[in-house]
Formats: sequence, structure tokens, C-alpha cells
Amino acid sequence: AVGGQESVAQLEELIQCRNEQKSSSTRLQSNTQNLEEQIRLNERIKIQIDAMKERKEIEKKIEICERKKLWLDYKDLREKVVEYGNDKKKAENVVKTHKSKVDPLEREIQQ
Repeated sequence: AVGGQESVAQLEELIQCRNEQKSSSTRLQSNTQNLEEQIRLNERIKIQIDAMKERKEIEKKIEICERKKLWLDYKDLREKVVEYGNDKKKAENVVKTHKSKVDPLEREIQQ
């Protein structure tokens, strides 16, 4: 009878160990699936992050190009202002020259 009780205890222990093994196996499969899902999710997020970084770089380059364009436009307009200023001075000198030639003639006509 003592050997029979030992056998029953060992059988119950074996059954309990088998149930724990099944439970552990189920948890392992579940954890493996969760891990694989997290890996896929991380890969998708990494792709999104890379795309966002690339977009930011492109936006930065666009901003630099826009600033360069504004600077070039400013330089061009500045050159035109200087050019128009010089043209105005030349025109004023031409007017003065002609006026100095015309003034004596007008005085003579008025006399």
C-alpha cells in the first residue's frame, strides 16, 4: 500500500508538471506572437520615422533655397536701385547742361 500511495503521489506530480508545461508552452507561444507583432510594429514605426526625417531634411533644404532666392532677389533689386540712381544723376546732369545752354538764349529772347 505504501508503494501504491507513492505511485499515486508521483502520478499526481506528473499530471501537475504536465499541466504546468502546457501552460508554459501556451504562454511561450503567446509571448512569441506578441514579440513578433512588436517587431513588425517597430519596423513600421522605423519606416515612418525615416520618412519624417527625410521630409524634415527636404523642408530644411527648401527653406535654405527660399532664403537664397530672397537674398538673390534683394541683391538684384539693390543693383537696380543703384543703377536707377546713377541714371537719375546722369539725367539731371543732362538737364543742367541743356538748361545752361537754353538759359542764355531765353534771356536773349526776353530782351
